[in-house]
Amino acid sequence: MPRTTAHVMIAAASAVLIASCASDDDGGSADLAIPPTLAAPVDSQVTPATDDQITESSAQATSNVVALATQRPPVRWQCPLPTAIEIARTLNGAAAIEGTADVGPEGQFSQLGCVSDATSIGITVGPATFDEFLSAATPTGGDDAEYQSSERDAGLFDYCTVSASLGVQRCGAAWTDGSLWVDLSQTAPTPGDPPDVQRLVDELSTNAETIVAETAAVDLVSLIQWYRVTSAELGPELSLDGTGGEPILAPTGALAGQRWRFVNLGGGRYEVSNAASGETGLLSTDGTGSFFTDGPAQLPGQVWTVIPEANDTHLVFSDLIETLVFLVPDGAGGTTVIPFGAAGATQWLLEPAGAIEP
Repeated sequence: MPRTTAHVMIAAASAVLIASCASDDDGGSADLAIPPTLAAPVDSQVTPATDDQITESSAQATSNVVALATQRPPVRWQCPLPTAIEIARTLNGAAAIEGTADVGPEGQFSQLGCVSDATSIGITVGPATFDEFLSAATPTGGDDAEYQSSERDAGLFDYCTVSASLGVQRCGAAWTDGSLWVDLSQTAPTPGDPPDVQRLVDELSTNAETIVAETAAVDLVSLIQWYRVTSAELGPELSLDGTGGEPILAPTGALAGQRWRFVNLGGGRYEVSNAASGETGLLSTDGTGSFFTDGPAQLPGQVWTVIPEANDTHLVFSDLIETLVFLVPDGAGGTTVIPFGAAGATQWLLEPAGAIEP
């Protein structure tokens, strides 16, 4: 198991301090803690879309974002927003961008994201103010993290974030109709080389209405999936199966117990069930083994963290006993858990296995 990778990713996921910088009210450059200072963006003359079409599609877009954020595990998938893909191509030549969906810690926000290289287009539901949105949408770590922002027009903002210790600088534009936020941002290669904030503002304000409409039209049936779970070490001939009331590895087949659902509880944590056990029969652990218990997830042993690895596999683990215990095959056709650092087949493949009706 790649212990170093897992440790770094888990540590990175916990960094939530925020940083940014943009223009002062008097048009001067923001005073950052690290040189050189970011150039202040020019005030935008573009007014974001505010007509009836946005109002009509915003409620459905909000519902779709929440559904995707709660019902998708962290598996790479195609971004469902054509305009977001085209903006990414325009800004950095990306041929395609990946879709992401997540729930914030404590479930205080839901996000649908489209990400490629340094460019990110995100739709966020939950935050009521710009500061709350910025905290949710730009998790840039660093003890010295700072930010400043400016309001261009009603509902249209620009911002930059900066973390001197991590050498990270992120600039973007955010638009809101009061119900959901649309965010276009780029990460600069160095703190002294910010993206063109004015261009981000123009791209966002020109396309906000279309992005909301496309979010409202997302096909949830095709995107919310059951998943087949197989061990990367044992191969695709065996699948994680709950048909008989216990999580085992059985010959791969068209079985309800091999169709798994991941419900996002926020912060990368999931409750896990399958079509045989039902939504209330949750994969669980007491720190020494794996089994099913009744849900919804209220007990620590019913909550699993799912971390994607670089090779398209995933680590599935619980921190029930104040240390990480990883789900693994037990060598006898069943599954169990092992503590972080122990030798074992910890990497799992998650493959779509048919749509779940939202």
